[in-house]
Amino acid sequence: MRFEDMLSDLEKLVGLRLQSIKPGSDLRLEEVDRKDLNIRLMASNGDHKSRPFSELEKIWLALCKEPAVHVDKVLGGSGSSRNQPETLIANLPYIEWCYLEGKKKHLVLKPGPTHHYGTLKKMDDIEALSLSERIKGNQAVQSGTVVIVTDDISVVSSKLEHTTGVELEAIDNGVYQQIHSGLKILIIPLGVLNSPLASGTYVVIKGKAIPPTASQIIINEQTYYAVSNNGMNILMSLD
Repeated sequence: MRFEDMLSDLEKLVGLRLQSIKPGSDLRLEEVDRKDLNIRLMASNGDHKSRPFSELEKIWLALCKEPAVHVDKVLGGSGSSRNQPETLIANLPYIEWCYLEGKKKHLVLKPGPTHHYGTLKKMDDIEALSLSERIKGNQAVQSGTVVIVTDDISVVSSKLEHTTGVELEAIDNGVYQQIHSGLKILIIPLGVLNSPLASGTYVVIKGKAIPPTASQIIINEQTYYAVSNNGMNILMSLD
């Protein structure tokens, strides 16, 4: 699911009074303005406000990448009334909220709808506790790199973006990159490689010596040694 899809879902909330997680900060969504790239709303005191798409996109990308998102942290230094974009997104049916890190509000992107449009849902306390433990465990896990080699980069790139909700970044000579949940994903067209390499997904690991029968591959000015056998695809870089 991509940011554009989320905007389309926000349009279903136009005209509704949306309850805020923060008491007394309800708002009414008036317009999703795709021309001026902002959201127009009316605050609980009757003031008319607007929030830029860029603000919502920051939150959305964080939701796609992380198990839980603290909006104040994502929008640090972005201005006041951060509960307004939080309220908008929390009222989508696939977003739940919970307290983590003490009493800090967090938003969580769920795999599918768990409540109706224009309503809030607080995550079950047991599930929130499990999520907190999982986040603590993930912090100790070192991030890695995965390389996808393909002869149809357009199809693979589009599928990955739709799957993760995170846009790819062009980094060099037809190579694209995405960072997701601490994992670096590189998508590489066959045509830019210096040596033949079968299409597939390769896990990048570090090693001390060149593996026997490995072929040398240069990707983004980095040297790797490719080993493939019975469905196992590895790219080794030397320490």
